[in-house]
Amino acid sequence: MAKVVNRLGELVKQEQEKLSNELGRNVPQVEVAVLIGVDPTTLNRYIKGRPDSINWSVWKRLVDYFKVEGSEIFNILIDEGNEEE
Repeated sequence: MAKVVNRLGELVKQEQEKLSNELGRNVPQVEVAVLIGVDPTTLNRYIKGRPDSINWSVWKRLVDYFKVEGSEIFNILIDEGNEEE
């Protein structure tokens, strides 16, 4: 059985907290989207796990901005112990 892991929401929240502490004010998700260089609606859909499709240039911006491997944002885990033959 496969499980999709989506850490994007967690990464964005961490960034919001970091920026809020640095700037001394609340930083909304839309502002983080602008800093990343992606449309706020697209970022929200990706966070909720409902993208129409994955745009690879958006994926690259996310990876570059958060300085993580792509699999740390989205990953598919396969539980090989529960596979039916």
